[in-house]
Amino acid sequence: MYLPLRLAASLPIGIVFLGAVVVGLATAQGRQLHPVYGYPNAMLIAFLAAIPALLLVLPNIAGALAANHFANSSVLAFIAIFVAVFALGCFLEVQVLNSIFRGNLVDANSRGVWAAAAANILVMLAVAAWHGRGTHA
Repeated sequence: MYLPLRLAASLPIGIVFLGAVVVGLATAQGRQLHPVYGYPNAMLIAFLAAIPALLLVLPNIAGALAANHFANSSVLAFIAIFVAVFALGCFLEVQVLNSIFRGNLVDANSRGVWAAAAANILVMLAVAAWHGRGTHA
């Protein structure tokens, strides 16, 4: 398995942005033009939805770097290293942001936080498996 860094950095933002555009354009209010900016409301919604996805970029890159470097063509090692480094990266990122903003910026008991992290891990591992499918015998 192999996860290119450019995909680890861009996929979380791209998936959230495109998902928000599709959902926004599926609604009547999302297809209406914004009164000030003049483009569909779905684009503004998608832009604002993609901002939290930036929090997944650094842990993804750290996990991809570590897993690509240390996995040695073992699928289970790749998965374990990626998930461990991603989880540690997310934990450290949340701690830093909470210390900067002096409060509970992220509620770790929220199902949405765990669902987003799990979905991100599954997508990244699927991309790594697809991308590295022919590289190791």
